[in-house]
Amino acid sequence: MNRRIPSSRLSRAYFSNAPHKAAAMGGNAFMFIRDLPLGIMPSMRRQADYSVRLEPSDTNCEDWIVELLAIGDRYHREGLGEAWAAFVEQVTGDIAYDGEAFFEIVSSTDDGVSSTSLVVLPSGEVREQSDAFVQVIPTADRGDGPAEIVIPRANIWHITIPSALGTPESHRKMIANLAALSSPMPDFALNSGNMGADDGFEFEANRHSMDIAIESVTRRWGTIPSLQQIKGTTEYFFIARRLQFAHAQALLREHVLREFNTLLVRLNCSSQLTVHGVPTASQLAEALVKLERGEIGFTDAMASAKLD
Repeated sequence: MNRRIPSSRLSRAYFSNAPHKAAAMGGNAFMFIRDLPLGIMPSMRRQADYSVRLEPSDTNCEDWIVELLAIGDRYHREGLGEAWAAFVEQVTGDIAYDGEAFFEIVSSTDDGVSSTSLVVLPSGEVREQSDAFVQVIPTADRGDGPAEIVIPRANIWHITIPSALGTPESHRKMIANLAALSSPMPDFALNSGNMGADDGFEFEANRHSMDIAIESVTRRWGTIPSLQQIKGTTEYFFIARRLQFAHAQALLREHVLREFNTLLVRLNCSSQLTVHGVPTASQLAEALVKLERGEIGFTDAMASAKLD
């Protein structure tokens, strides 16, 4: 197969002086980011009908794709299905922070043999130009180096969340709102001598209001799995919002597949990946409608998403 081999890495791999974003985020934002990749792909050991195929089949191309999917992965993956599952989980984790992720397409040579790989750009400002992307280097990490690194557009794979789930900008706003809703008590109550009792503060009422606000912020996604509870809601709400989160994950994993197949075309690969044995977004959307109409019960609704 005739593939274009890109130049060696141009981008900075990490910023040593940048604080870890997760450490600065409030608990609810952290839980959303942590939960989003979990269960987005099935375990091959638990779900026998899950498979990933290359169409048309090409053994050499398949081996190359398995290597391409290993984004900084030190572990050997047994075949295309396992490699794809790990890839989707990692890309989803990267997107969860900012609603988008940038990967540089780089080459390496070992004993005269060239190979292509994807390396993620660290979280930070990346500006888009007509023919290039510009990685902005934080002042604390510049040293004697440049303030910006220009990377040809052909060497970057840029992926965002699907439009049905928002834009990178709206996603970052959602993450910020979740972080702001992480403290169980307002400052005036924390700073008072009696937990705000003199000012009429009621902890349970405040907590209920915050639960409602969090559900409103994540209305496109469903309930964050780590925050799921039936108390204060209904069984229908619990199941429907869990199903909605599974639907959002399906939208995301299908989007990653489409974008990756587009990347394969860019790299002159004539085959495409197809994924089998996972619920589709359309199947989950249909299950949500049927559940709302009372045409299926809770057990069937959960089964449609292959949820335990």
